[in-house]
Amino acid sequence: MRKNTDLVANQYSVFAITILFFTFTFLEIVSLSSFPSFTGLLGNNSSILLINVLLILVTGMFAQKTLLQMFFWFLGISLITMYYFSTKQFESTFVYQIMIILAVPASGITFEKLVKIHLNAIASATLFVVLMSFLNFLPKSGTEATVLFSGYQNTVYAFGFNHPNFLGMLIILMGIEFTFLNKESFNSLVVIVNIMTLTLAFMLGADTSFFGGLIVFSGYLLSLRSSRLSFLKKVIALVPIIMVGFAYWITTQGGSTIYQVVNKYVSSRPDLWSYYVSNFHIKFLGSNVVLNLNSGPTSTFGNGILDGSYVYLSLYFGWFALILFIVSLYAILKVGKQVDYNIYMFIFLSFSLMAFSENESSLFTINVFLIIIGYYQYGLNRAAIMFSNRKELYHEK
Repeated sequence: MRKNTDLVANQYSVFAITILFFTFTFLEIVSLSSFPSFTGLLGNNSSILLINVLLILVTGMFAQKTLLQMFFWFLGISLITMYYFSTKQFESTFVYQIMIILAVPASGITFEKLVKIHLNAIASATLFVVLMSFLNFLPKSGTEATVLFSGYQNTVYAFGFNHPNFLGMLIILMGIEFTFLNKESFNSLVVIVNIMTLTLAFMLGADTSFFGGLIVFSGYLLSLRSSRLSFLKKVIALVPIIMVGFAYWITTQGGSTIYQVVNKYVSSRPDLWSYYVSNFHIKFLGSNVVLNLNSGPTSTFGNGILDGSYVYLSLYFGWFALILFIVSLYAILKVGKQVDYNIYMFIFLSFSLMAFSENESSLFTINVFLIIIGYYQYGLNRAAIMFSNRKELYHEK
């Protein structure tokens, strides 16, 4: 007889989500490369990604639901509806994020299996884009556009991708996810993989990603030597709040010494943040940013490019998007405490810091760990089962 905390997942729902989530992640990463510009496929007018994410939503919707899950879904669908009526937009990264958070965990798939799918998808997509560049279908190098008032270039082709930073983030993410999947004990292959991914990111000049990957790798080695790191958890828990406060505070310090130092080391991002924050009122849901370079006072610097998740999310999707991102980060830390794996804490720290200067940290396509919050639709105890290796409490039928 099963306990009321046991989880029984429908094997067909899990299978469907496996295929759909792999496909969505693969296509989304390819769409973020130079592939749409040079092939005309997967561009802004493509409905393939929307159809894919809707299929994921429907699959999760018809999975077995508890009252708590139904309430969780009611909140999520209500938020999507409010966002649509506020922005008249449905094909939005923010909307996709909510759909994924709702539907993928609802299928009953365990988080470890989800990470394996995600790792295979980003590895396949990255290899596909790089191969296309070697076959000369996509550019291996070169530049195209520059930010209007700084030396930062937002299009610097790197093996089929629009910027080496994005390729570096994908490579580092592969190392992070491989480390996570081998968190139980020391594995020499984890060391080899991390040395390779860190070296490649460093060679690409993806400094933020390199730093983030180094944090997780160091945390993996440290966790093996000591299981009692509670003194770090209290300090690390403050990082996202400190980063948000600092990101907005620095926009008010134009001309100061600290502003100039930060501006220098994060490629003029504070210049962009200051301009956006002072010219566009931040809404609770939606955005007042107008991407039109020829419309006078509503024009945007940086050709619409705005790096830095904490500022980017609030400006383009509203304060609620930033709140959801921060809560999703804290869900990573929460589940780490529940299942007693320190690696979650270092992943939380890594993405909290990388989010200061990189948008990719807030994209669920890139950061599969943001989906963790969706597992809490099962309740605290059942959610913990989805992250543990207690196979006797988890069943597929």
